Formats: sequence, C-alpha cells, structure tokens
Amino acid sequence: MDGQSQNHDPAPDEQPILDEATQWVMCFKQDAADSEPVYATAEARDEAFWAWVTRSALHLRLFLEMLEAYEGLLSVDRADLA
Repeated sequence: MDGQSQNHDPAPDEQPILDEATQWVMCFKQDAADSEPVYATAEARDEAFWAWVTRSALHLRLFLEMLEAYEGLLSVDRADLA
C-alpha cells in the first residue's frame, strides 16, 4: 500500500463491513500460519472471499485498510514500545 490512507472513525454503517474485513485478514493470516483453517480448502476460502470483497468498493477499501494496518503492526519493534 502507499501509506497515504487516512485514519478515520468508521461510519456506523461501515462498522459491520470493517469487522468482516478484519475477520478476512485474520482468516488469510491464520491459514498462512498453519493453524486450523476456517475453510475446508483454500479454493473454498478464496471463493467466499471473492464473493465478499466484490460486493462493493467499500468492502475492498476496508479490507485493504485492515491489511495495511495488520502489516504495519508487524513492523513495530517491541523495543520501541518499552
């Protein structure tokens, strides 16, 4: 991502989509971590994700924002938090 997304509080109608976007990010990261997958196959997961993310531009935008936030958290040095 370009790092230029703006932080904002979600509108009330965005919150459910934001929650779903967060769940999708964690679903992909969970599968990558070799834990118990949510979907029986990667193909089933990908089909469900595609159906969800193509519902609207808002779905895609919020997913990308949550993915960017997740990736940003991974780059935080724990020593900087002490």
